[in-house]
Amino acid sequence: AVLVDDNMENESRVFEMMSPLRSTYSPRQLCGFISTSSPDNLVTMRPVLHHHGLSASVQNSIFGGMGDDNDDDFDVFEKWSPYHIMIKCHTEYVKLLELDGDGTSSDDRLRFKDVFPRFCVIHGTADKTVPISEAKEFISLLAKLQIPADVKLYDGWTHTDPILEAPMRGDHTYHRDVYEMVCKWTGETTSLSPHVNEKKNCKVGQREADVFDGRHPMLQSICPSVLVEAARFCNPF
Repeated sequence: AVLVDDNMENESRVFEMMSPLRSTYSPRQLCGFISTSSPDNLVTMRPVLHHHGLSASVQNSIFGGMGDDNDDDFDVFEKWSPYHIMIKCHTEYVKLLELDGDGTSSDDRLRFKDVFPRFCVIHGTADKTVPISEAKEFISLLAKLQIPADVKLYDGWTHTDPILEAPMRGDHTYHRDVYEMVCKWTGETTSLSPHVNEKKNCKVGQREADVFDGRHPMLQSICPSVLVEAARFCNPF
């Protein structure tokens, strides 16, 4: 979902200073960003990817390197890593504040966290394809940069559980969480009381039509649990 903000002069100035990070839109035009089982730091993921069969040359080729494992291609992985992009953005933000020493009070200055959309980090604790440490380090970085983020760690879930095994069992926790994030970010539930209406399973003040209906026939289990577990055993992820 995208919300357009016409008052983006300050945000544009921030990103005009970042030639490698230029884009045709401002991050504030995005309602939110959901990171799901994401390899947020491709630098630290390199040995993990190699363990799963992606050699150094294949990794370099995928991300635009020269196709071998030389030091000149190290920055290729940083270029595409959300973790390192956030660090680069903060570095440029600090430089901009130093250049903009016009006596503007700190209260009137654009805060770094306001440049970005709202974040939600989702990860399974049993993910072996992208270790849970990737999510935890990204969450730690966001906290260090004072960027608020919703965090949802699914106990015992693997890399594919959110979109494969769990839905097959009729467990749509992931889809419910994404749906509720979208409602929250688009203003559907931002001013609601935290109390719960047990009868309709929705928050007080929330329209019934906005409630994720986990009892819908299309969301029921479509495969016996024993077969799901057998598929999990064979799943390389």
